[in-house]
Amino acid sequence: MRKAGGMAGGVLLTMLVLGAIGFGWASASPHPSVSGPHKLQAIEPYDQSSETDTDLGDPGLSQGDISTFHFEVYDPTGTVHLGYETSQCVVGSVDQGIFTFDCSSDFVLTDGQIETEGTLEGAVGLGPRGIRSLHGKTDLTEHFAITGGTDSYRNSRGQLDWGGGEDAIILSFVLIG
Repeated sequence: MRKAGGMAGGVLLTMLVLGAIGFGWASASPHPSVSGPHKLQAIEPYDQSSETDTDLGDPGLSQGDISTFHFEVYDPTGTVHLGYETSQCVVGSVDQGIFTFDCSSDFVLTDGQIETEGTLEGAVGLGPRGIRSLHGKTDLTEHFAITGGTDSYRNSRGQLDWGGGEDAIILSFVLIG
C-alpha cells in the first residue's frame, strides 16, 4: 500500500511541476489568445482599378446583376504596394430608384488575406459605377464586416470602414483577434 501511495504522490508532484512549467510558457507567449483591436490603413487608387458589370436579370440594372471589381492596395502614402482586392457584388434589390449591392471582398495582402462582407446602396440612374459617387468625400461612410482571414490575419474579426478620397478609396481595417 505504501508503495502505491508513494507512486501516486510522485505522479501528482510531477503533474504539478509540468503544469507550472506549461503555465509559465503560456503566460510568456508573445501571441496572447485575446488581443485588442488594431488598425490597418490603406488606399486603393482609382486609376489602378477595374470593373466588369454583367446584366443577368431583366435588361438594365435589376436583381441578380453582378459587378466584379479589382483594386491595387497601397499604404496610406501610396508608395508601398500591399496587395490587391477583388470584390463580387450582386444586386439584391431595386426599389424606388435605389439598388442594393451585396458584396464579398477578398484583400490579398503580403501578410495574408482579409475577408469582408457588406451591403451598399446606390442610385439606379448612376448604376454600379455610381458607387464611386463617394469620390471626393473623405468620411469613411461605408462599413463592411471583417469575417476572417489567413496568416497574420487568421481569426480576425472587426470592421472595414471606407470611403472615397480625391484620387483613391480610403480603407481603415479595425481588426480584432
